[in-house]
Amino acid sequence: MPSERSIVSTALSAALGQVWECIEFWTPLTSVIIILWLLYRPDHFYPTVDSAVLATLNLTTDEPPNLQYDLAVNVSFRNSHSRLSIRYLDISATAFCGSGTKLGPADDALPTPFRQGPKNTTVRPFSSQS
Repeated sequence: MPSERSIVSTALSAALGQVWECIEFWTPLTSVIIILWLLYRPDHFYPTVDSAVLATLNLTTDEPPNLQYDLAVNVSFRNSHSRLSIRYLDISATAFCGSGTKLGPADDALPTPFRQGPKNTTVRPFSSQS
């Protein structure tokens, strides 16, 4: 019959083997993920609003009140990554007023998909009316 010491030693050896297998699996995987993140950081994307022109703003006193507006905005997209291009397929914008009231009937799509090269700033016009 095995002694208590040999049972504990066998259990400890099995547990250490499992820990070592876990370390052998996760260490290279984690290292690759960290290296890829450092090389291709996804946080180099900066959309900003450069200018906005509100050409028309009319609030009617009818029931229910109606807001008519004509808004033109220039949105610039900055890709400061030195190696990667960004491809924009479906971009939309929604305007909200004060307490979260949505202006306009639906999300307005920015015109045509485009590709932006590395270290580049692209300005796209956007207009919304109601």
